[in-house]
Amino acid sequence: MSSYKEPQFKEKEFSGSFENEFCLIMHFSFLDLTVLLFYVGLVLFSGWFTSRKKDKDSASYFLAGKEISWIALSFSIVATETSTLTFLSIPGLSYSSNLTFLSLGLGFVLGRIIVAKLFIPMYYKSGFISVYEWVGNHYGKISQKTVTFLFKLTRILGDGVRMYASAIPVAILLEVFLKQFSLLKTTNLHIEILSLLLISGITILYTVQGGFRSVVWVDSIQFLIYVAGGIFALFYLGSILLKNGFDASYLIENANQTNKFQIFEWTDFSSAYFFPLLF
Repeated sequence: MSSYKEPQFKEKEFSGSFENEFCLIMHFSFLDLTVLLFYVGLVLFSGWFTSRKKDKDSASYFLAGKEISWIALSFSIVATETSTLTFLSIPGLSYSSNLTFLSLGLGFVLGRIIVAKLFIPMYYKSGFISVYEWVGNHYGKISQKTVTFLFKLTRILGDGVRMYASAIPVAILLEVFLKQFSLLKTTNLHIEILSLLLISGITILYTVQGGFRSVVWVDSIQFLIYVAGGIFALFYLGSILLKNGFDASYLIENANQTNKFQIFEWTDFSSAYFFPLLF
């Protein structure tokens, strides 16, 4: 039996909103700003560098001449489907419940195998640039326009939420930086709008520069950054916990007893992941 006793923490009383208190205790130095600007510069440089190879036509622009490495494409797919909502919300979801969200990954793997074996070869042999051309060729223009409209509608609604979620951490950093150097002369709403404009502008800039080729390579860079960042955070936070007296065996045992490691949920039909896991 472990002699480790769970530490007791005194709850801090906040005088204002969480965002305001959080901004007060954060420190955003010029080194942090340099790293952030370096990342933005790297993204823009990647877009410019990949755009040096001129595309002959629209097919080359949207398909990158079918010359992209499968490794880069794989990185891009994972980075694309791991949206900002996933990056920001899943850690909190796993903390408040367990790891059942990961069960969806098994469905992703099965779905990709089916798509790769059945649909991708047929899609490439047809020579169409988009799947909507294939729909129009087989089922008529009305079906093509209907599917295109539904896709655009869902993208506008879904990506609008993701874009706003992306702007939240950027707005927090901007607020911290501006307050720290007494440059804040605007409201939180204006900061959020500025964050949205920055994110949208940078994304549009590198996308227009090099088309699909730029998107794939920028996604690959972002994939490597967030995976490396996740690994670093895991070991860094683990080292801090151990230095402050946290017993790793106790943490694992406690997480296991509270079903924190549970991935599959077969008993609760009302679970948000039960039917997606089946299909």
